Amino acid sequence: MKKYIILAVSVMAVVFMGCSNDDDTTRPNDPLKGFFPKTMVVTIGSGTSTGTFRYDYDDTNRIVSIKDNSDSSTLLSFTYNENGLVDRFVDNTESETYEITYDRNIITRIIETSSGTAINLSYNNGIYEFNSALIIFNTQNQLITAGSLIELIEYNTNPGPFATLDFQPIFFFLEDGFLSLLSYFFTKNEIVSVERSPEGLLTANTQRDSNGNITNVSFTDSSNQELLTYEITYEEREIIN
Repeated sequence: MKKYIILAVSVMAVVFMGCSNDDDTTRPNDPLKGFFPKTMVVTIGSGTSTGTFRYDYDDTNRIVSIKDNSDSSTLLSFTYNENGLVDRFVDNTESETYEITYDRNIITRIIETSSGTAINLSYNNGIYEFNSALIIFNTQNQLITAGSLIELIEYNTNPGPFATLDFQPIFFFLEDGFLSLLSYFFTKNEIVSVERSPEGLLTANTQRDSNGNITNVSFTDSSNQELLTYEITYEEREIIN
């Protein structure tokens, strides 16, 4: 069984109504539009980029793959069940496929298909126990604690990059390595700070564009040294209700 590192995340995008003015009235059939992250550049420390990642969506705006933007190779791909939850993901970095089973929207088991190994989880009142580590969500489905790596995440009420995505608990159980760094942004609100081990308290410094989208987040330690930086670009997509 592979060792997982649990991921901490917060994410959101600003949704707006596309409109035009005809005698100061809005046409009722104008589609609802939103901004969705398209690429994300992750940099560790001062200047060393780990790569640029690209998000691809299906026609209902669900993430279907995360790719290496430099060569378009697929790193992760996802399929969904009839309830809109990820029921299968392929990790091409490990040449492994995982199937996920649920009780309503709670993950009960992850199966590693190559070996048939079943990874069982227990869940109670927002707390998953997974590989002897605790993954804790609050009542807003915000990740606040993840094992020994993430001790505490704090949020504000502003939207994060992926605000329009439905909550997908499996996004917090991805493999370790560079891919785990992407999971900082999959809950609904903007991150204020992350207390990580061994770095300590990291403060998130956020920049937004004229549409309100988060385009840059840098995490700095107590000496104001940048340890992680994210640069995000977006595409505009029609919201499907």
